[in-house]
Amino acid sequence: METVPRTDGARKFAHILHFRCPSCGKRMKTVRANESMSREHIARLIFQPSCACGWSGQLAGFNAIQHAVECWNGQSADNPGTAAVPENPIEPQPKPAIRQTP
Repeated sequence: METVPRTDGARKFAHILHFRCPSCGKRMKTVRANESMSREHIARLIFQPSCACGWSGQLAGFNAIQHAVECWNGQSADNPGTAAVPENPIEPQPKPAIRQTP
């Protein structure tokens, strides 16, 4: 497992995973903060996404159709002094679409 040395104890990485809903096929997003930037570590975890169609269940991280990792310092506008994971997932800045081949 790869970890990045932290100088202040608050360095974390936000793992943004997108799953496809088994019921309706829409994308579902879930976010998890972790000290490891390793995608392989997160791929072993179980997530509980829910969809607007009403479906909710458990999916393993390796079932994600997309997985992005961003450096996250654990601060939010509401609570700048803490490193706790927010109750509502953080929204990453929009990025240009990447064409993926099947």
